[in-house]
Amino acid sequence: MSKVPQYISKLKKKENLQHLINEALYILDKLGIPLERITLRRKERIGMAFLAVSNVKQSSDWKKISGSHALRTRDIIRYWNNHFDENVSDSSYDDIRRKDLKLIVLAGIINSSSANKNAARNDGTRSYALNTEYIDLIKKFGDLNWEQEVENFLSNRETLEEQLSETRDIEIIPVILPSGQTLEFSPGKHNELQKAIIELFLSRYG
Repeated sequence: MSKVPQYISKLKKKENLQHLINEALYILDKLGIPLERITLRRKERIGMAFLAVSNVKQSSDWKKISGSHALRTRDIIRYWNNHFDENVSDSSYDDIRRKDLKLIVLAGIINSSSANKNAARNDGTRSYALNTEYIDLIKKFGDLNWEQEVENFLSNRETLEEQLSETRDIEIIPVILPSGQTLEFSPGKHNELQKAIIELFLSRYG
């Protein structure tokens, strides 16, 4: 397997923890989680969220992961504080769901569930666990041909990065100014109205 890239570095963490978080981010990157435009701290938290749900405290733990380990957002914070030299307040549990787990859940790598079928998304009893479809692949991380295994696994799947790229390409509303300059608006009736106003009336009354 090729050397793990340095997604995060020079943090106030022990070298072994930084390496572990980089391993987590490398796995997520290879599985199609878009990480390019994410801040350094957010990458770190996403990596730690993945590690917590996977119950990975050291590199050798990748071989031991299972789908039976599930954590609530407050449990994830405690996991961070206990194992990753963090001091995150228990009251910030909703940030875990909205910011740190969001992409991994959208990608289907982590599943969320609740005993209450009518539970709200921010229900504190909702738990998060690895999708069993990904477990065997993640357990092989570190093997010589792991990257090829990932390519084979994703050959008939659309990654989140691909989905978001297609959405950006399809949903952009181009708006042409009288000068010829083109702006790009996000989709929606409000922006469609703005497009009509700009293109039809600005040249007449500008």
